[in-house]
Amino acid sequence: MSNSKRSAVEETANALKAGLPAAHTPPARNSGADEADLFSAELEPFEAGAIRPPKRGVGRPPGSPNRTTLQLQKLLLARGYRDPAEFLAAIVTGDPRQLAADLGGKPLKEVSFAEAIEVAKLQRQAAEGLMPYFHQKMPTAVEVKGDAPRQLIVMGDVVNMKAVSDQVLRSTGPEASHDDRSHDEE
Repeated sequence: MSNSKRSAVEETANALKAGLPAAHTPPARNSGADEADLFSAELEPFEAGAIRPPKRGVGRPPGSPNRTTLQLQKLLLARGYRDPAEFLAAIVTGDPRQLAADLGGKPLKEVSFAEAIEVAKLQRQAAEGLMPYFHQKMPTAVEVKGDAPRQLIVMGDVVNMKAVSDQVLRSTGPEASHDDRSHDEE
């Protein structure tokens, strides 16, 4: 090692021992705010082609409750009214025979099977009312029926358009869908 390198190493070692900041690695160039500016400068050419989210229009966003609705909820709860979801949940979880007895004003032993079934129907309606709050609706399946031929759309580079246009779709079933000719025959 040359004398100049050795002296630089010795100076750094002495600075480390003394706890001087000169002994520590200097910060990288373009760190901090400068680095963010460099990054945004690199992105500028791409911003013209970027898809931006639509700007929020005037008024309340869809699906958010308005002030009047929120105030009415607070008023009703302050006056002691039950939350409708809580009421429906109480109906769903109640014993059908006990609910029928309470609704009919008679002892539990006198509740008939038909009365319990009527209460069970009410419980089902209450459960249906609560379903959207617990489970989302499953997507609707779409089944295409019919024997009409469907178009085939080819996207991308097509080298030999004649070979593509000569293909005939005979069936949509699991059997072969090409005619007897090979693609290589021209």
